[in-house]
Amino acid sequence: MKLLNRTIQINGNSNYIREIIEFNNKKFKLVADIHNGGRNLEAYIMVDDGSWKMVIYKDDIQFKLTESYVVKDSRMNNDLEKGIKELKKIIKNIY
Repeated sequence: MKLLNRTIQINGNSNYIREIIEFNNKKFKLVADIHNGGRNLEAYIMVDDGSWKMVIYKDDIQFKLTESYVVKDSRMNNDLEKGIKELKKIIKNIY
């Protein structure tokens, strides 16, 4: 997997890691998000017209983000990193 872009934001109410990767000549956008009101794990594939189509949603996988948006930054970052790693593992198995 080739990492094309990575953004991280850890600042209280909105915390996420977003990566754009290339794998088997396909581009994917991975999102791990912990915010005031919920947690999300999502993966999108870039389709022919350049838009993103969701291929994995948090309810589709057994892994769950466990931390709350009010925990220490280091714990939240570790949880987000685990989520991204799990998304990558699923993409490798599917594509």
